Amino acid sequence: MFDRPSTTSMLPLALCLTAACASTIEAPPTPMLAWDQVAITPIADVAVEIHVPGDPDFLEVFDAGSAWIMNPSTDAVELVTDAGVVTQVAGVAPIAAICLAFDSLWVAGERGRKLLRIDPIAGDIVARIDTPIVGYESTIAAAGGKLWLVSDRQGTLTFVDPSTDSLVGETALQPRSFGVAAGFGSVWVTCMGPRLPLGEEGERPPAGPGLLQRVDATTGELVATIEVGPTPLFLACGEGAVWVINQGDGTVSRVDPETDTVEATIAVGIDGPGGDIAVGEGLVWVRASKTLLSVIDPTTNAVVARFGPPAGSGGVRAGHGSVWISAHDTKQVWRLPVTGLGL
Repeated sequence: MFDRPSTTSMLPLALCLTAACASTIEAPPTPMLAWDQVAITPIADVAVEIHVPGDPDFLEVFDAGSAWIMNPSTDAVELVTDAGVVTQVAGVAPIAAICLAFDSLWVAGERGRKLLRIDPIAGDIVARIDTPIVGYESTIAAAGGKLWLVSDRQGTLTFVDPSTDSLVGETALQPRSFGVAAGFGSVWVTCMGPRLPLGEEGERPPAGPGLLQRVDATTGELVATIEVGPTPLFLACGEGAVWVINQGDGTVSRVDPETDTVEATIAVGIDGPGGDIAVGEGLVWVRASKTLLSVIDPTTNAVVARFGPPAGSGGVRAGHGSVWISAHDTKQVWRLPVTGLGL
């Protein structure tokens, strides 16, 4: 028979167990702020401001100190540094977003009637490919060794072989498809959905859900159609997801490429036309008319920073340690260094 330990002898053990349990209890996480509770940082306090005559709009980061910008009012694409415009390729008449891929700058030129290939070092137009783009609020993407763009309002997705500078195929998508992005072995294309007729009072009813269409970048086959928020347009891929701006309600849809489902709908307060979105430097950057720039942390799906004041619409791209922001209404471009922002 064993002696039963006394209550007094067990007290040190009990105290140790209590202390061990207490040490494993984590403090509750700090609640995330709603998007409109996030303070707006003046962009002038943290970024380099660059004046660019004309209407600087869609852009692509070229290197750590420069970005290519399409400028429709000067009929040019321009290389911009902190000092201003350093190279101009004139006579391009660009519309829509530009794309850097295959050692070239690709531009929907000649008022959207041709795809132009430009040597970004020499600044020379090296090829003119006979394909139009659907409109100004459209984009170009590179995936699967090809260039992709929507060429008409019926939803024709056209792909171009950069080794021959020629059209090599088409995929029929939904009408009113505009935005194109590449990632996860696919080409992703937004569709705004049907344009609803005016009501009896002359007002257009609220838009229904839009679509995100997934195309295999190797075969050109449509492989998935995903319902997102109302009036989706601009989109970007990265940080494990596809991110879509829904202009109808000011949200961003986060789409999981593993399941082809919306895994989060993030309120950002950016309803209305225009804007842009980019993924880079570990964050998601949202450009809109109501807020110059909103920043989403992909680990929490929350807005963690905002910059202002508003400056109309424009473009945004991130890379090489900086975020580049344009405002065609105010003829401004900013280079925002990411280091030091504390994000």
